[in-house]
Amino acid sequence: VSLQRQTLFGKSRAFIRGVWKLKNNSMGGPFTGMVMTDSLNKKIMYAEAFLFCPDGSKRDIMRELEAILLSVRF
Repeated sequence: VSLQRQTLFGKSRAFIRGVWKLKNNSMGGPFTGMVMTDSLNKKIMYAEAFLFCPDGSKRDIMRELEAILLSVRF
């Protein structure tokens, strides 16, 4: 798992990336999550995306999922 902090659109965000795995099963894959703080409204927003694609390339799909997460605004 990796953690990266950034400021986008004037808001502080933290990105979490890693690999998930299901116990006692052969399922797993990459995930990404984003935590945003809204100090004006005193709220924390968390959005995440998981991918399970055993037969295909995961890179392009993960880029699309990360672009969706980056488009989240509040």
